[in-house]
Amino acid sequence: MDRRIAERLMELQNLTDHLTAKRNELISHYENIVYLTNRIDELPKTSSISMIKFQKQKEILFNNLNEVKMTYQQKGEYWTSRCRDLINSTTVMLPEVLENVDTFRYEQQIAGNGAPVENNLEQVQSWCETLGGIWLNLRHELTLMATYFPPWEGDFNNMRRDVDNMVGQLVKRTFIVEKQPPQVLKTNTRFPSTVRSLIGGLLSSNTTIHHSPIVRASILNESQARMLMQSQDNTLVDLTSGAILNRESNLQWQPTTKQSIANFRTLILKKINRTEKKGTESVTDEKFALLFQAVIKLAAGELVFYVKTLSLPLVVIVHGNQENHAWATVTWDNAFASPDRTPFVVPDKVPWARVGQVLSTKFGAFVGCELATEDLNFLAGKAFRDWNLPECDQIYLSWAQFAKEPLPDRNFTFWEWFYSILKLTREHLKDLWRPDNRLIYGFIGRKQTEDALMDKPDGTFLLRYSETELGCITIAYKAENRTGDLKSVYMIKPFSQKDIQIRSLPDRINDLKHLKYLYPEIPKDQAFGKFYEPLRDVEPTAEGYIPPVLVTHIPEWAPGGGIDSYPSTPHSNINTQSPSMNEIYGDPPSSVGSLSSDVRLNVGPMTSFQDVDFFNIMDDVDYDMDDLPADLSGVGLNELLGNTNGFNCFGTTQEAKHE
Repeated sequence: MDRRIAERLMELQNLTDHLTAKRNELISHYENIVYLTNRIDELPKTSSISMIKFQKQKEILFNNLNEVKMTYQQKGEYWTSRCRDLINSTTVMLPEVLENVDTFRYEQQIAGNGAPVENNLEQVQSWCETLGGIWLNLRHELTLMATYFPPWEGDFNNMRRDVDNMVGQLVKRTFIVEKQPPQVLKTNTRFPSTVRSLIGGLLSSNTTIHHSPIVRASILNESQARMLMQSQDNTLVDLTSGAILNRESNLQWQPTTKQSIANFRTLILKKINRTEKKGTESVTDEKFALLFQAVIKLAAGELVFYVKTLSLPLVVIVHGNQENHAWATVTWDNAFASPDRTPFVVPDKVPWARVGQVLSTKFGAFVGCELATEDLNFLAGKAFRDWNLPECDQIYLSWAQFAKEPLPDRNFTFWEWFYSILKLTREHLKDLWRPDNRLIYGFIGRKQTEDALMDKPDGTFLLRYSETELGCITIAYKAENRTGDLKSVYMIKPFSQKDIQIRSLPDRINDLKHLKYLYPEIPKDQAFGKFYEPLRDVEPTAEGYIPPVLVTHIPEWAPGGGIDSYPSTPHSNINTQSPSMNEIYGDPPSSVGSLSSDVRLNVGPMTSFQDVDFFNIMDDVDYDMDDLPADLSGVGLNELLGNTNGFNCFGTTQEAKHE
């Protein structure tokens, strides 16, 4: 199609050049007619010339005049006919060119959810400038011909009005937001945006610093955006729902890029005026848009156009904790809004196949690898609250199920759960979720996990996202219980983003020596070895301190009941023996259970004591003041350590928490 448009525009350009040449021929004939008419009028009427000679000259001149007039009439009719052909052809071309502009707008919309798009704006601008140039040249020709040929002035003026209307459509529809503002917009935060005219080459002669159009930005709510659609095109609008700083910029021609751009580098939304909420509506359900508008003049100021364009819908927040649901609103709108909708209407229900594709695309954009069919099947069961669904692609999921109603026995929605996983994986686990080497199983339930691991060797484990805690991942593994008479699948208490920031997930897996094989049967060092933080020999600091390393530890499975050995790690002389598993948890469960990891401070090179939150550590200490002697002056260090009930100075033991 692109090639056909380019070829057709070239044909129309050639026709324009042909009409210009024919117009010159017509003017030449017209001037010849004037000359011959004047010659006839100037023939002498006196007796100084014989009547025969006079008649002969007059006859010759009249014959020449008639021939010129006939040619002139024929060429004039031909020129007028070809003008109409050109106008009709460009009228057909206009929707095809503007369709590409609309495609760019739609691609911006789905790109907001991470969909890959092809930006061919330079090609589209070339077409728009060619089409606009044809019309402006034709307009000039029609104006000139109306001056020379009064009998056709009415026809020429009618054709010029048609041309002016098409130029207006082109100018208004090609005024676009090239760089969209953030769709989740926080007040009092700087943000950029860029507006562009795709007829930039036609504006180049007017875009000096003193004469370039001024583009102004404002923010509209939904009802104001609807009013904008119904307003007259021949004026700017005075609508706003907030206060924006640095809201003006010049639409300037950039010679190097050959673009007409208005750059807004430091927009700041200082204030937002919200509408009254109804029922279960929240502030993050309300959508706004930025309006950019300007006055563009062409044809030496004879053509004046009031151009306006809206950004993609955005949600305004004032605090970071509103971000999650704001992205739900934006994601649903980007995915399911139709191009010709009334602002900002979206369907309340859509088939799961479309929802699943959006989630997969978003995951792929954030992490680099889209979701597998098994992942989407699990997400469908979670979203519909039904694990026994048949083929669900054509079952409709509602907006309420997606982002408003809490999941069963939870205080968070499906979207909040999914988005928290998305952020966790993007920020901390991206290298473990790759298309060529995916190490995270991720979306799998407890029962499926138990079934998958129970027939595997002891020490087989997999990584799954927590279903009960937002933005957490857990390690599920198979092992014998303490007495060795029962094999079970255990779940370590989920790791949060904060946990993984303190010590990476691969290093935690490395710490736990009883973990041997990543499901189904990959040796763990083969899977995760390249992600381990290397242990290095360390020297004491200038103050004489040795930097410590955090170690993930589960007492029941540590060799000898103590901390796993790290050859490169110097050891303290202080006894680091942890309380036994029985002391901390009681007997381990006989079926699937959740175990807390014992995060220890072991001397080593990887971190410093400033990374440890001692206030949080003390929150987890279970001690009884009655166990402490009244006089501590005679109590030794080892005695004090022995009285720490469930607390070890080299680590904390947290209460077991079922996922």
